[in-house]
Amino acid sequence: LVMIDDGEMLASRTNAGNKYEGHTMLPVVRQFVEEYDLHDFIVVADSGLMTNDNVNELEQLGYKYIIGARIKAESEMVKSWILEQPKADCRMVEYIKEGGRRLLVGYTDDRAKKDAYNRDKGIRRLEKAYRTGKLTKENFNKRGYNKFLDLKGDATVTINYDKLNEDARWDGLKGYLTNTDIPTEAVYVAYHNLWNVERAFRIAKSNLDINHDLYASYIRKSQAHPYLYGVRGLDGRASKL
Repeated sequence: LVMIDDGEMLASRTNAGNKYEGHTMLPVVRQFVEEYDLHDFIVVADSGLMTNDNVNELEQLGYKYIIGARIKAESEMVKSWILEQPKADCRMVEYIKEGGRRLLVGYTDDRAKKDAYNRDKGIRRLEKAYRTGKLTKENFNKRGYNKFLDLKGDATVTINYDKLNEDARWDGLKGYLTNTDIPTEAVYVAYHNLWNVERAFRIAKSNLDINHDLYASYIRKSQAHPYLYGVRGLDGRASKL
């Protein structure tokens, strides 16, 4: 979905369920920009849609952007800098990268509590599985909280509490990458307006039963869902396009 900051839908595209989402956004953006001859705009997207190739292409096209940053995937130097910064509620720090890129890192107490709660909940499930002997080699992968597992020998799986302690150092931190020169607060507000898109998907999945039809063979029917959502409106009631 392409939306403006007040939640109004501008464009949409449906893709096959097995298509990598990192390849789905830029074609929509390019088509929309060309169709309406846009010049002054900023692309705002979460980190799941943005690969390094996508970021490079945005810059090659001359587009301004604000995207979620994968701060744990930064260089060791940048990660050390981030973790050295004092943590204070609602504080944002800025790191200037090459090519005019700005890495903004914010911290909130609420996010720190949520991160710690979710990790503790996931680890309790792992510990229960470990005690009951259900933690096996098949669990050893990087998905979810399984990333805190170690494989010893050919079959022994254990929980790595050193990794847990290291992960806790990142509690409360959220990164944003932008090539704009707008104020830090404006970057934060623009990014967090993405909740409109997330809300749109939730409504489409619940009110319009979009999950069922996306797996059906009727492609045109599933493509119509976003427009039905646009007619129905964010509050679930009928509204004008």
